[in-house]
Amino acid sequence: MIDHPRRQQPGPLRVVIILQPWDRLRLPFTGGGSLAIVGYRFAEGLARRGHRVVVYCGHRGLRTESVDDGRIMVRALATPAQPFFKICDRLTGICNMSPPFMAHRAYYRAYFARIAHELAREGADVVIVAGDPDRD
Repeated sequence: MIDHPRRQQPGPLRVVIILQPWDRLRLPFTGGGSLAIVGYRFAEGLARRGHRVVVYCGHRGLRTESVDDGRIMVRALATPAQPFFKICDRLTGICNMSPPFMAHRAYYRAYFARIAHELAREGADVVIVAGDPDRD
């Protein structure tokens, strides 16, 4: 186990893996997009080493879902304004605007703000943000 000078107790870490909002992940794991697969496999390896892992991902429903298998917790977050954002995205497509609204930073701001709020409340020893390094 890793011991960090700022931690109170040596031992297992609380690791948070944040997937992009369009990456879906469910337990038991049955597959998904490339980042969801890599994120889950990474979480599995950390959990096997005794660490507590929480994976945040997007969710198409209107309610947030949490599933905990005792080693890994998956928090699938619903974006409250998602129906509004879908309308905006369709309008940018109809009006032939570029880039589409889904490529704008505001589109997923609520998702990341919700995760930041939960991390401030629950804390984490390590936070990993999985994403495409070529995206802005």
